[in-house]
This record gives sequence, structure tokens and C-alpha cells, in this order.
Amino acid sequence: MIARCRCLLVWAVVTAVAVGVGRWSLAGVTGAGGFDDLVVSVAGLALAGCTAWAWTVSTVVVAQAVRGPLRPTTGVPAWASRVVLAACGVAALGVAPAQASYDAPPPSSARVRRS
Repeated sequence: MIARCRCLLVWAVVTAVAVGVGRWSLAGVTGAGGFDDLVVSVAGLALAGCTAWAWTVSTVVVAQAVRGPLRPTTGVPAWASRVVLAACGVAALGVAPAQASYDAPPPSSARVRRS
């Protein structure tokens, strides 16, 4: 259950980033202008396409991770799968609850003394 939540958290972050990058990259796409506007438009469309591919790959890998054992999928490079799964592992470190230690001093002894 916790692994599913971590994977869904990674998918939600990837989706939010993809939406942001997609909007940003398509903001410069215009239909008129000179050569420099054409270059910016083509670059924006290329970035939007790469963002859509990355989101699709992330969605496929997360769906497989939630369902069960991973199998190689056509169109999903092994390195991309490893990156998404590593992000799921990093999410586990980021949302892990803090644990108290018996060796830690009580909070009252951490007061700052004024001179």
C-alpha cells in the first residue's frame, strides 16, 4: 500500500511538472513572424513533444509498478524505467516519518541562554 502511494506521488509530481513545462514551452509558439520566431516555435513544439513522451513513459512505469512485477515494455527504455523507479525510492525517503531517539536531549535543555 505504501509503495503504491509513493508511486502515485511520483506520478502526480511528474504530471504537475509536465503540465508546467508544456504550458511554458507552448507559450512561445506563434504562427507569424520571422525566422527567429519560427526557431522558437519549433523548439517549443519539440520540447512539448519530449515532455509528452516523458510523461507517457512515467505513467506506464508507475502503472506497472502499482500492478506488480515489472516487465520490459515496448517503447520504454530500461534507463527511463530505472529513473522513474529511483524517483519512487527517493519519494520513500522524502515522506518517511521522523523517528524519535532515546539519545536525544529533551527539548527543554535546548534553550538558548542570554548573557
